[in-house]
Amino acid sequence: MSRQVFPLVRAPQRNVVLRRQNARRTLLVFLLVFTLIWDSLVTGILVTGRVDGISSWIFLFVFGGVAVVLTLVTAGMLVHTILLQRAFAPPRLMVDHHPQLLGDSFRVALGQVVKRDLTITRAKLRLEGEERATWRRGTSTYSETKVVFQSEQVFEEPLQGGNLIQLAADFTIPADGMHSLKAKNNEFTWKVVYELEVLSYPDVKEAFELEVPPARIKSVPGEQVPPLPLRVLRACDGAELRFEVNTPEAGYFTLGDPVEAVLVIDARQRINCRGVVVQLLWCTSGKGDPEELLAWQEQVHAGPIEPGVHRFPVRATLPAGPACYDGELMHLAWELRATIDLAFRRDPGIAQPIWAVPPVIQS
Repeated sequence: MSRQVFPLVRAPQRNVVLRRQNARRTLLVFLLVFTLIWDSLVTGILVTGRVDGISSWIFLFVFGGVAVVLTLVTAGMLVHTILLQRAFAPPRLMVDHHPQLLGDSFRVALGQVVKRDLTITRAKLRLEGEERATWRRGTSTYSETKVVFQSEQVFEEPLQGGNLIQLAADFTIPADGMHSLKAKNNEFTWKVVYELEVLSYPDVKEAFELEVPPARIKSVPGEQVPPLPLRVLRACDGAELRFEVNTPEAGYFTLGDPVEAVLVIDARQRINCRGVVVQLLWCTSGKGDPEELLAWQEQVHAGPIEPGVHRFPVRATLPAGPACYDGELMHLAWELRATIDLAFRRDPGIAQPIWAVPPVIQS
């Protein structure tokens, strides 16, 4: 697999300090640079006097209005950041072990120094599982995020004398949840969110990302498997294709398991082709643009296919990830795909989805 889209299982480390996500700082830098470029364009037009006619003034008014809005937004974010930095030291969040597995329970401890005399009313620590889908329409790129799991603990009046906030909370990642995933158009992120409500002052919000590889510490009884119908990618004239998959009794595979199947081609006439290829790959669907990644491929037949029923055994091995997932913004499944290689024509083929879950590993 050419690109690693999930974290690998590794031995956990004790008392690990997590890094903060710098999404707000990155956005602020981007807005600042973009605003400077935009303002310089508007200023250049005004200085050079290249304004002629009503249409040019309307165009300049729109450009100038956008420049004012961008400047105000950037200035507001800059003032907000400066106020927070003057009043609070960066928070420090530690987990008792890391990475976490699916079904894992862990404790987080957070500490933050308050530099000014402020009235802090409430603090929150929250575990979130978040999907993110990205899609493109023309030259524009869009994205949407959705929190599909959260567990929160609230602390009233967390600053009990002194100038140090100290919080501790216990969380559990659901065993039937999705592991961390960072594909091109689909992501799943686990993070601990820290919020601080301050009276008459900007509130604090920070996020710390967790690393959750595709593995569980316990099995999930009665795991639900969605319907997995055969998909005809392109019909074949004169033949029918299907897979006979040796599915385990549970109805699903485990990552790392061998996948055994038989590709059946019922040819009613001679098919002049160069061969038959079978692939094992994972693919996504949903709100984001679809993507797929090949894990295994084999040519099971070479040359034309004569009339009759042909059975081609297939044996592949599922890699360490990713696991299948049926979410709200994204769906991920493994599939066996068979195509007949035709010369100078589009190749007919079928795809048989299979469900694969993370293995159980004792932490």
